[in-house]
Amino acid sequence: MESLEAIKRWWIENPLASSLLNYLFWLSAVLLLTVYLRRWVRKRVHDSDARYRSQKGVELLGVFILLVVTVTYFSGRIKD
Repeated sequence: MESLEAIKRWWIENPLASSLLNYLFWLSAVLLLTVYLRRWVRKRVHDSDARYRSQKGVELLGVFILLVVTVTYFSGRIKD
């Protein structure tokens, strides 16, 4: 129980580090979702041209989402 209190105290005392950890969490969540969607497309789409285009579309969508999350997170629009 003391370790949880120490983590909570550190989290409150270091707002920059906690903010960066929150951002890294969202970054990894979007990247994992993008990887999962690319694998799903690879398994479901049989035509190679459509598969290639679909995977690229998923990648571009992931990059766009990462850009939006990054801009809104560091501009202060997304609260912790």
